[in-house]
Formats: sequence, structure tokens, C-alpha cells
Amino acid sequence: MIEKEYKFLLDKEQFFKIQRAAKNIFKHNTKFLQINYYYDDENGSLSKQDTTLRVRQMGDSLLLQKKWHIMKSGTAVVSDETEAEITSLPNVIDDKYCLMGSLVTQRVRVFMKDSSGYIDFDRNYYLGVCDYEVEIEITSGAEKIAEKCISLLKLDSTSAVKGKSTRFFEKLHLFGKGKIDDEI
Repeated sequence: MIEKEYKFLLDKEQFFKIQRAAKNIFKHNTKFLQINYYYDDENGSLSKQDTTLRVRQMGDSLLLQKKWHIMKSGTAVVSDETEAEITSLPNVIDDKYCLMGSLVTQRVRVFMKDSSGYIDFDRNYYLGVCDYEVEIEITSGAEKIAEKCISLLKLDSTSAVKGKSTRFFEKLHLFGKGKIDDEI
């Protein structure tokens, strides 16, 4: 499955201001919690290849997902993703990719009226961090609609944003190098 999205990392104040504006413009929204469990080997082989291997939990549902980026340009990211339903959370996948940790997302999803996509307002919690991210995910051919949303919500479309898994693994790497202990 090909996925096209635009990502924006915001501070807390900007995040809630833009979220309120989007709710007023688009009206229909839903809230849910999801947990991403990230996997890699001890050398970080997958993350070095810009590939994410995760299990995504939403309620009782577990999806094993592999996602690799095809194209990145500014805030736009095109990825290919495969997934399969699983019944339990593994500690190891394919005898080499170990569970490295998790990222919890409180998500508010606002749907675009014409079914061309949606806007996710994500509060992400991982390794002592809370960050605020907006993702606009669109169907193929809806780039103009995404650009209109970006403009309408006054999002900065020039600053490239690292994805959740990249931010998670960069923070995990800091823990592994002992830099966190030096700062405390």
C-alpha cells in the first residue's frame, strides 16, 4: 500500500491552536489511542535504511507493519507499507529484530469532507519525551487539497520533519550512548 502524507512537528501551543481551527473547519473527528512497538537489530540496520518494522496496537487489534520511505521532499513523504494482523506481541521478529521499545500516541483524526484524506493530531509519548505532530494523509491525486489544508491551517510546509520511528530511535540511541546520564 502506498501512503502519501505531510508531517509537521509543532510546539504545544501551536498544536492546540491548529487543532481547534481544524475541528471548526472540518467538524467530523474521532479520538483514539495507538501504541507503536518498534523493532530493529542491535546495529540499527532497519533504521539506517529508513525502514520501520513495528507492531501497531489499537484497542485489541495488533498489526505487524513494515514501512519504507520511497520519497521525501520537505514535509511530504511517500512510503510503501505492508501489514498483517497478528494475535500476540512478539519479542523477536525473523530471529533477528528485537523489540526496542514503544511510542504511545493520543490521536485526534479530522476527516476531510470530500474523503480525500484526513488530518491526524498526534501527542506522542516515548522515552521521557512528549512531542506534538500533525500529519495530513491523502489519497493519490489529492496534493492540491493537502496544499490548501496546509495553507488554511498556516502550517510551515518548508521544514522537513523526521517520522515517529526516527525520533524514537534517535532518542533511544542517546540512551545507549550514555548522553542522557551525563545531562542529569
